[in-house]
Amino acid sequence: MLTGLRQPLQILRVCLVVAAPALEYVVGMVVEKLPGLVVQSSLVSQLLMEMCRKELPTRQLKSFDFKSARQIYDTGKFTIAGNPSADGREAQLWSLDPEGRVSMTATAKFA
Repeated sequence: MLTGLRQPLQILRVCLVVAAPALEYVVGMVVEKLPGLVVQSSLVSQLLMEMCRKELPTRQLKSFDFKSARQIYDTGKFTIAGNPSADGREAQLWSLDPEGRVSMTATAKFA
């Protein structure tokens, strides 16, 4: 039982937060017949940015552009990787789905 929630809108918000994962599962896997839950491209792009920060800690990220090529599902491990340019001013990044297919490409530019 939820206590302290007196407003109907508060209750609705809590219900949506609690029910959202189950709803996503039902819609994605049952209705749309997807192989698994979709890993959001915003999460993958954030992981690529964080990899830049970790691997090149002295460089300040100036811009980050990405393009999704295909969806990643939660059915297996996916890979994020990248290569900095020789002058260190940018990096080419990508993610691979569990089958090794490119799912996202990105370019990070540094100040």
